[in-house]
Amino acid sequence: MLLFAVVSGSAYFLVLQPLSTRLHTVREQKNILHDYMVIQEAGAAISEFKEGLMTGDQRLTVMSEVNLMAEGSGVRLIGDPDLLARRDGSGHFVEYPVRLRVKGTYHEIGAFLSLLERSPRFAIVEDVEVRSDVDSSNRDSEATVLLSLAAWEG
Repeated sequence: MLLFAVVSGSAYFLVLQPLSTRLHTVREQKNILHDYMVIQEAGAAISEFKEGLMTGDQRLTVMSEVNLMAEGSGVRLIGDPDLLARRDGSGHFVEYPVRLRVKGTYHEIGAFLSLLERSPRFAIVEDVEVRSDVDSSNRDSEATVLLSLAAWEG
């Protein structure tokens, strides 16, 4: 019995305690790596967020992207966009509203609005007014879209 106690005590101090200490060290290192990964992912998310914002009034540059979205969805832009007066937001954020007129089928206009909302730019569709001519042979509708583009000025 004494021999069993000596052997089990020795096994604890020679094997289990060093393994326990090593396990604790590995857990600490894992937590540090996890924190580092979280910081990396947060930094990437912030960078992506900043890339979606305009710096000042870049509406004409963004309109080239909007034109590509219009072509991709099948709608046609009618006339030039109306660049409305800027609106100050909270802090350093500013909104630059744009009014667009587009023409296409109901589904094409819906696809265009979906592309605007999913774009990497912070484009917010604030208002949509769709008008259709029931007697029209081509089933096209005309829509006026009020779009707000977010900018960072600070």
